[in-house]
Amino acid sequence: MSVVNLRRYSLKNGFPKSSDFADVLPAQDPALSRYWRLNLVSVVSNHTPRVARFDFLIGATVYNLVTFAADNCSDSGKILGYDTSGTTVSYDFGSPVVPTQCQFYVSFSGTPYNSVVDFQGSNDNSTFTSFFQGNVNSSANPASPQCGLHEFSNLARL
Repeated sequence: MSVVNLRRYSLKNGFPKSSDFADVLPAQDPALSRYWRLNLVSVVSNHTPRVARFDFLIGATVYNLVTFAADNCSDSGKILGYDTSGTTVSYDFGSPVVPTQCQFYVSFSGTPYNSVVDFQGSNDNSTFTSFFQGNVNSSANPASPQCGLHEFSNLARL
């Protein structure tokens, strides 16, 4: 933790101005966006796994992007880009945030499925920028796909 020497800052009405701390405060995260969406970039193996739902996480708080079906292992849900309208799933957080992770519930334990998706943010719900990219896999072990709740693998900031 760094210690700030307030004597070097100008004082206004006896208190430092917020602009006096610009060099010691963290810069605003460029990914800070009100609107977020998952966008299907490419299919790696077969197609995107059939999922019951997609969620964004901010810390430990879960925000449901979309629910196609109740969590299940009976192949009930949707395949992003195949039986959904379009290749994106969107969410309006109401104010600017940066999701820390995304999870999804795979509803099929058969053939391995894998796709690359990116997280895109926007503050006007019109112009989106890609900030993160990862894989939607039907399993952490592609040779043994598992039904259940999964997090994105290979999640990286762009």
